[in-house]
Amino acid sequence: MLVAGLIVGPGLGLFIPEWDIGPLLGPIISVAVAVTLFEGGLSLNLNAIGGCRQGHARRLVIVGAPPGWLLSAMALHYGAGWRWPLRAVACRNT
Repeated sequence: MLVAGLIVGPGLGLFIPEWDIGPLLGPIISVAVAVTLFEGGLSLNLNAIGGCRQGHARRLVIVGAPPGWLLSAMALHYGAGWRWPLRAVACRNT
């Protein structure tokens, strides 16, 4: 589906969301993200998480999160051309 979307959208220009959907594009994306997060929260198995050792979760937060934030901020700055204050919080509306 991703490949088909890329072909139909940017590839052939048959579907341009800004023109075809118009001002409803932002709310549609927001609702889709909300539904995805809600469904993910409902299907979360807390018992499976309880079986993990504390060291794994701590390592994920302490060792994994800072490089992830740094790499995504650099991608937004150098790849998308966002200014540094915007890429630091990944919010384009401020």
